[in-house]
Amino acid sequence: MKQKTRIAALGLALTTVAASFAGTSAKEVTPVEPAATKSLCERIWDIPVLYKNDDNKIISDFRLVGRLHSQYAWVDSDQGTYNDYETRRAWLGFSATMADKKLKIVNRWRMKGIEFEDFDPEINNIFEAYATYAFSPEFNLRAGKVKAAMTREYATSSNKIITVERSAIISKFVADAPWGVDVKGKIDKWSYTAGIYADTYDGRYDQWFGDDAEPFGILRLSYDTSGILMEKSDVALDYGVASRVSGPAGLGNENIVSLSFGGQCGNFGLQTDALSGFGAGEEQYGLVLMPSYDLTDKLQAVFRYQLAYGTDNSLKLQRYERKVTSSGAEDYNAFYGGLNYYICDHKLKLMGGVEYATAGVDDSISDDADAYNGWTFMLAARMHF
Repeated sequence: MKQKTRIAALGLALTTVAASFAGTSAKEVTPVEPAATKSLCERIWDIPVLYKNDDNKIISDFRLVGRLHSQYAWVDSDQGTYNDYETRRAWLGFSATMADKKLKIVNRWRMKGIEFEDFDPEINNIFEAYATYAFSPEFNLRAGKVKAAMTREYATSSNKIITVERSAIISKFVADAPWGVDVKGKIDKWSYTAGIYADTYDGRYDQWFGDDAEPFGILRLSYDTSGILMEKSDVALDYGVASRVSGPAGLGNENIVSLSFGGQCGNFGLQTDALSGFGAGEEQYGLVLMPSYDLTDKLQAVFRYQLAYGTDNSLKLQRYERKVTSSGAEDYNAFYGGLNYYICDHKLKLMGGVEYATAGVDDSISDDADAYNGWTFMLAARMHF
C-alpha cells in the first residue's frame, strides 16, 4: 500500500513540475474540449472551399463560388396565359483572398444549358470579374466588371432577396453589370459608396469597354439608425446620373433617386423604397413597401406592395407579365404575398409567391386602357455557395 501511495505522490509531483514549466499551476490544467461538431449544412458548404489557411499571408482562401436559381411561373391574365420552368440564374466562378486578407479577387461566369430536359452546360458570358483592396476595415477600392448597386432591392444580392422577383420598377432603372471602379467606406454611423462605370461593353467573353461607351455615376449614403427606429435599421439615399439612356449596362434614366429604409425588430422586418427617375424626356416614380415576419426559425412570410407611375407609358412590367404583353404602362399596382423556407439559411431555400397586378396606359397613346390585369404564381428553389 505504501508503495502505491509513493507512486501516486510521485506522479502528482511530476505533473505539478511539468505544469510549472508550462507557466500554469497544476489546478489550472484542464482537459481540452473537443471541437464543436459542424452541422450538415456547414459540412456541405465546406466542400467548395479548395484551400483555407488564415496564417498564410500570401493567399489565405481559395474557393469555388456559384449560384443556381430555378423557378416555375404561371401567369393568368386578361392579356393571356403563360407557364414555364426556367433556370433563372446559373453562375460559376471562383474567389481568392490574398495579401494578408486585404485583396479579394472574384470572377463569376454565367452558364447556359443548365436545364433538366436539356443538360448541356457551357459558359455564356461574364457576370462579374473584379478585385477589391481593403486599405482599412472602413475603406476599400473595387475595380473591374461589377454590379453597380442602385436602389435597396437591387443592392441586395439575388441570393438574399425575399421575393421571387424584384419590384417591377427596379427593372426600369438598372441593367447588366458594367465595367467600372467604386469605393466603399464607413465613418462612424455613416456608410457610403461612390462609383463611375461604362454604360456599354463589347464582346461575349471579354465584354470590355465599348468603343462608344459613356460614363455614369452612382452615389449612395446610408445612416445606421439601429436602436432609434428599430433594433437594427438604416436609412439610405441613392443617386445615379447618366449622360444618356443607352447601352446594356447603363441606367434607365438620366437621373435616378432612391430613398429607402430597412430594419429588423425581433421577428418583424420592413423594407421601404421611394424611387424616381427623370430626364431623357420622361419621368417615373414609385413606392415599394415590403414587410416580413419570421413565423419560425425556418419559415418566413413576406408581403409587398408596389405603386408606380410613368410618363409616355415608360414603366416596365414584371418579368413574367412581359411574357403575355409587350406593352409599357403609365401606372402600375401590384400586391405580392409569399412564404420562404430556409433549409440552410439563404444558401439553400425554397420560395413561393403569388402576385396580383394591374397596369394602365395613357389613353392618348392607346385606346386600350388596360396594359395588364392578372395573377402570377411562382415557385423557386435557390442555392448558392
